[in-house]
Amino acid sequence: MKAKFAVLTVMLVVAVTALPMFAFGSRDKEPAANPDWTQVKEGDRVIVSGKIRLVGSAVSNSLVLTDSSDKDWYVDDSEREVLARMEQREATLSGVVRLEPLKFADGTELPDKRVLTGIELVK
Repeated sequence: MKAKFAVLTVMLVVAVTALPMFAFGSRDKEPAANPDWTQVKEGDRVIVSGKIRLVGSAVSNSLVLTDSSDKDWYVDDSEREVLARMEQREATLSGVVRLEPLKFADGTELPDKRVLTGIELVK
């Protein structure tokens, strides 16, 4: 009888301590697929589909992924070489967002530049 009581007590303790893990969910968020460009925050992992393009001048250019809403998601310079061969092709990328402020010389502020880092080619 004491053995059954001990086993039941252990099972109850395990169930009670494991319950919060299920209640709060996983710490890793699923990446948002084709997220609203204005709602993305620094550090969010996103999945974005669109065309990879080269923008800017010959002196200062950037590789971007332009989504179906004509919003540009900049590719981090450290990832540029891998994706440069895919220029003018459709692709789906997964990456972590880094926000960079944009400001003209006269002080006019623009929406933050969304830069994708830690990029993985999804499709």
